[in-house]
Amino acid sequence: MACVDDLGTYNDALGLKAGNQCLKHIANLLPAQAKRSVDFVARTEGNRFAMILPGCDQNQAAMLAEKVQKALKAEALPHPAFDQRRLSLSYGIVQLQNDSPDSMYSKGCQALQQAKKRGYNQITVFTSLM
Repeated sequence: MACVDDLGTYNDALGLKAGNQCLKHIANLLPAQAKRSVDFVARTEGNRFAMILPGCDQNQAAMLAEKVQKALKAEALPHPAFDQRRLSLSYGIVQLQNDSPDSMYSKGCQALQQAKKRGYNQITVFTSLM
């Protein structure tokens, strides 16, 4: 799961139209970084995106998340609600282990919540201790 950090304050500062443009930008950035033909990116709800990466383990998925973060950082898109911050994404990573789609999604959300608790621009890998 990938989540645009602080999209609510982005929308408050610039309006929903600008927020939607931001989401479209992220919707183009994610698949541009996940380049394999089997990789799949979809917006799931609000400011969240799912990245399905068949054959990747948690470390490989975390490396891709870091790659996306670096690509977004290089664009240096300002976040209008914060003077020193740029637009960023946080991630919750989970690896398939005999999960149903619902349990996989739930685990991804739990990992993402942990990432967001640590701040912005974070990556958290799901563990059974969450």
